[in-house]
Amino acid sequence: MQRTVIPGQFQTGEPGICDALFLFYLPRAKAPQVSLALWIEFKRPGGKLREGQPEWHQRERLRGATVWVVDDFEFFEDLYQQHFGWLHSSDSGIGQLDLLSGIK
Repeated sequence: MQRTVIPGQFQTGEPGICDALFLFYLPRAKAPQVSLALWIEFKRPGGKLREGQPEWHQRERLRGATVWVVDDFEFFEDLYQQHFGWLHSSDSGIGQLDLLSGIK
């Protein structure tokens, strides 16, 4: 995602929008018209949120999305496994079983 502003001409994105959006559409037979939304704001270690970002994150959380600020990949990997590891197991994980294998 990106935010672009050309004063007096146009703008794209929303103030405070996260860097990336990951969507997973649940199988229609199990949960029609339901998806999981994971927004991630990437920061360097110890990086701070900019003006408008905390408010944007809160609005998305109130809509039902998950919003994470990631400044450490190993912490992110553990958190992801805790919350979304089930996506990569059993029949739902077909084609995704190697998502995080070998990454260090």
